[in-house]
Amino acid sequence: MNSIIKSDMERIISECKYIDEFRNKTVLITGATGLIARNLTYFFLHLNKIHNTNTKILALVRNLEKARSAFKDYLDDNNLVFLNQDVCEEINCNTCFVLSSFFSSSCLNRFPSMKSGSIFVF
Repeated sequence: MNSIIKSDMERIISECKYIDEFRNKTVLITGATGLIARNLTYFFLHLNKIHNTNTKILALVRNLEKARSAFKDYLDDNNLVFLNQDVCEEINCNTCFVLSSFFSSSCLNRFPSMKSGSIFVF
């Protein structure tokens, strides 16, 4: 993560009132190598580092090499898991928050295990 993004993440985290909401939770971020989702992924990685929230990040990506390059500083982080697949393929995630920059309602029927979870669409 470059120094500008790191500084931004530290500022955002210092002002965040919802840190405990993600403690010991799993977050699925679709399109994790895209602009918004990448920064969201950085946010949770940095939140783990600063506040030890133990938030597991499932980063859904289509291009694994691009993901490894984007998050090269975190490849050894056990809380970061890459899911290399299309967003419309079924994902087994029973109790996770879904954070998505694009989450088509036409794909929602392919996620029966997530209907009981919370879905946030940006």
